[in-house]
Amino acid sequence: MIGETVTIIRSEPDGEDSMGNPIKSTSEIDVPDCKFAPGPSAEASATFGARTDSDGTLYAPNDAVFLHSDLIRIRDELYVADGEPQQWDDAGVVLSVKRGS
Repeated sequence: MIGETVTIIRSEPDGEDSMGNPIKSTSEIDVPDCKFAPGPSAEASATFGARTDSDGTLYAPNDAVFLHSDLIRIRDELYVADGEPQQWDDAGVVLSVKRGS
């Protein structure tokens, strides 16, 4: 199976404006050779079925670095990290992700 490219969308502090409010810059980092295993979907009961949450597992190369604050674009959908990335020796990085719609 051929891997796919996912994109990390990372916001980082980039100084302050004239009023002292923090400014953030956003960068996009492509991570090639990933694999994505979609998980189950469930309707969020707090929204009376108006929202669906979807889970999945992302398998990335060993040199991929994910931060808890990152958004991850997978197959044109935005996901957030659901927990901390797990480093599996030379096998790579495993990250549980969640999407709400």
